[in-house]
Amino acid sequence: MTSAPPSYSMTLRVRVGCIAIAITACAGHPLEANSGADIGQADGGDPDEVGSTTGSAAEGPRDDDGVVTTLDATSTTGEGRPGSGSDDGVASSGDEVGSGGDDDGDTGVAGACHPILHEVANDVPMSDDGLEWVELYNPCDHAIALGGYTLAWGGPAYESALQLVGNIPAGGCFVVGGPLSSPDNGEPVFDQAVDFDTDLQNSGPAADGLALYAAELDALDPTVQVPVDALIYGSANTNALVDEHGLVSEPDAPDVDDEHGYARAAARLDAAWVPSTVRSPGSCPNPG
Repeated sequence: MTSAPPSYSMTLRVRVGCIAIAITACAGHPLEANSGADIGQADGGDPDEVGSTTGSAAEGPRDDDGVVTTLDATSTTGEGRPGSGSDDGVASSGDEVGSGGDDDGDTGVAGACHPILHEVANDVPMSDDGLEWVELYNPCDHAIALGGYTLAWGGPAYESALQLVGNIPAGGCFVVGGPLSSPDNGEPVFDQAVDFDTDLQNSGPAADGLALYAAELDALDPTVQVPVDALIYGSANTNALVDEHGLVSEPDAPDVDDEHGYARAAARLDAAWVPSTVRSPGSCPNPG
């Protein structure tokens, strides 16, 4: 009987070893196993051969064009895995759904759909205390749970923060703040009624900012994390507040007269911010 060529036997052992490792070491995700080179060396195979078919531990699945994407650390286990969601169909901050996010993974899964800032009532007639609010908009095609998001604001830095709670339906609005509702602040119906411990800044020569982070409050460090969305408003960003790209950019909106707020010209992340005295809480997109 003619024996099989040695190369055939070697290739079979490498593949079996690779499958065994993927099963035993990949409870969260197949890519949690060692790199392809390590697998090949452990089984006596060709590291280049195995590495070229399995990818490395830092790589995600290849798309249709063969391009390897990098997965965020939160996307390798449990509900944070791309494409996963809770049993009720509500996506967490780690779910892969659409647009936004940064390439470094500081703000959740790169390319993930997320809520955006939509309208801000930061300077209300007569008094701001208990009357300020922020409106978020969900541009995604499914509901989003806000338990993994934090709202932060300030002047010299994003020094005040609030843990968000609740859900935003697909294409819907979410109004947080108050808890008072009156004609002065547009009579909002609050989804999360809370008095901002430190009132929102009213802008000035030195710009102030409002930022949305894809992180729980307890895990938030604005000095190293990048927001998924931000509004920087005032004459000049001398406080070096970072935007949704992690950059110290020019203000998104100018300093304005008293009793003005800010609204997005359209319900999308790249839309411009405009000063406004017409408050429309709970209306998405903004009228006009």
